[in-house]
Amino acid sequence: MRIAIDSLFLYSSPNTGISVYTNELIKQFSSLENMEVIVFYAGNNKQEIQMIKERLNGVKYQLRQVNLHGRIVRGLWSIIDYPNISKYLKDVDIYHSPFFILPGLSKLQKTVITIHDVFPFQYPHFFPFFTRIAHIQRLKKIKGKICKNNNIHIIVNSNSTQKDVIKLLEIPLERITKIYLGISEVFTGYTKSEQDIKILERHGICKPYILSVGSLNPRKNIKRLIDAFEMNKNAGNFPHKLVLVGTAGWLNQELLSRIKKNQDIIPVGAVPEKDLPIIYGNSNLFVFPSLYEGFGLPIIEAMSCRVPVITSNVSSMPEIADSSAYLINPYDYKDIAKSIKEVLKNHNLRKELIKKGMERSLKFSWNKMAQQTLSVYNKLIES
Repeated sequence: MRIAIDSLFLYSSPNTGISVYTNELIKQFSSLENMEVIVFYAGNNKQEIQMIKERLNGVKYQLRQVNLHGRIVRGLWSIIDYPNISKYLKDVDIYHSPFFILPGLSKLQKTVITIHDVFPFQYPHFFPFFTRIAHIQRLKKIKGKICKNNNIHIIVNSNSTQKDVIKLLEIPLERITKIYLGISEVFTGYTKSEQDIKILERHGICKPYILSVGSLNPRKNIKRLIDAFEMNKNAGNFPHKLVLVGTAGWLNQELLSRIKKNQDIIPVGAVPEKDLPIIYGNSNLFVFPSLYEGFGLPIIEAMSCRVPVITSNVSSMPEIADSSAYLINPYDYKDIAKSIKEVLKNHNLRKELIKKGMERSLKFSWNKMAQQTLSVYNKLIES
């Protein structure tokens, strides 16, 4: 089987869950017999190509470049089918877009699209104007196409997202397959070491600290997390710092200013994946108060590193945590503050959350994700 996988997130957003997902799709399938992986790149930027090569170092694949202006092309694909790339994919059995961008393709091309969430439909005000319009148009295009073309199939990462896709995009259940994401070996193989302190110092982190991982955009709800953190600090007897790992995101100027003024908040920015388990594993608590997630990869990453997890009681997060995390109302910073204190002070609760979280994290693997995705490919080819 020959598959083509869109490389967009390998270079445009290298520190996101979708980037990890794209990387693992390519990595897992390239290791299988009778499977040929084509990494599809629409663009003409040498730096982007270099980023793809660095991300896929040691992975067997063929890079297929269509020499087009990447940003303009993807803008057009949000609305129309021009330019059509079918001639570049004549020898391809499956074209897989790991993000909801559907390019101009022949109706005969077997196509899989992964929709991680439909957040732009539900909270459009959380996006910059042009990003919001592009995302909504892409989803509307997929909605229109799938009704007319049986050669397109949708993958989602949770039951929660599946329900949203059915409700908001009106896509029939039989055209959707739920496949959970996995967890990288760098997390599952982590054990604490005396060398950890050097990595923490390199990132300006000092113990004790609570941790949150995710970009600083409104959806991640860092504002209320800081409200909760400052409430606990002001109450006294709270020595912990708050470490924030992730990119700057968008619509965040007020938040960035607030972080800068608080010496107890340590904004680390994006970090190499190899350092993440160390930052997770040395924290006293992981807090993920997001307002909406299609899956919530940091939840299982933290659990795998034996850290108690607090997360939101909305969208996919209760499903992914599955009673192995302490759930909070993400819209109530007082509830977040109370929960942080409870988990930090209650030894038995911490012990239970760590045990359950570790057990829960073992249920997710990228190999399982790849095998289930391969099953989708086979069924689509046979249909």
